Amino acid sequence: FGCLRPLDLLRLGRASRCQHAQLKDLVVLLCIPAALGHRLGKAARALRQELQRASWSEPRKEQFVRQMAVSFEQRAREFQHQSDINSAWLARGGAATAYTLSASNCDEGEACIRECPKRFESTESAVKAVEDELVQLLSDSNSGAREAAMVGIACLGTRASCQSRIADLLHHDGESSVRCAAADYFGQLLPALRPKSAKGAIDALTTALQDRCPHVCARAMYALRTVPQGETQSVLELVAPTALLLGNGDKFVRARARAVLGSFSALSESHIAGFLTERCETTDGEDRLRAQRALANLGRESTLRPLELTSQRSSPSSSWDC
Repeated sequence: FGCLRPLDLLRLGRASRCQHAQLKDLVVLLCIPAALGHRLGKAARALRQELQRASWSEPRKEQFVRQMAVSFEQRAREFQHQSDINSAWLARGGAATAYTLSASNCDEGEACIRECPKRFESTESAVKAVEDELVQLLSDSNSGAREAAMVGIACLGTRASCQSRIADLLHHDGESSVRCAAADYFGQLLPALRPKSAKGAIDALTTALQDRCPHVCARAMYALRTVPQGETQSVLELVAPTALLLGNGDKFVRARARAVLGSFSALSESHIAGFLTERCETTDGEDRLRAQRALANLGRESTLRPLELTSQRSSPSSSWDC
């Protein structure tokens, strides 16, 4: 089995209709050195999908998924710290995805807390342990590890406490693919946040609209569409920085801002004009000039239009790779 790729092992297991014990053996085989590297993450996801299709009872499936996550996590940690530089470099991306798998399972485990309150403490401990590993990987030299770490942190949802670190990656990471992943992270996080808590994430995405890479800008635009849509005034307060971008000197930045603002059903041009007029009256200096330019451009240029993306791009990470 050592000469087979991880996905080959998965197909073999599926073809033989292997039972619980045999699938567990496949997990062990997937963790041997010859099968590691960047394929570990793909194998983890594929095995997890296979488990979701398996006709096992839910308690048995849950137990096995947890065992599988622990197995991947332990093996990934071992290879992450080994002395062989090449093997360690290849393994780090897989390690991050392995932690992602664990993060997902921590999230699933929380659904059982209502039935068994005693599990609450252990579940939160597991969440914290996984988050600590993922936060370390945010500083990894391998861009693939940084990307996968953000996917894992997204699985933790609002419990993760490293939004400022990811915002820093969104604005300053040298790899555009990492900045795209950071924008995707905030897009997944925003729907779960209350309006007041969402301000930091929205500010980070608004700044990303001016990124030099068009793919990052597109991801930021897409992410901003997930802002909780409440009362008109509430939405205006959240997207205020985007409205001020209408006064930017770059016509492409203005076009992106229009696309974002046009995606909110609660907003109209009159609402935005009223907001900008108020800013002109209540601010001074550069802030007033920005609001005045934005108000002038709002009336001079084309009307707001919604951002149109096909259903195939509802999860844009695979279609807009930089």
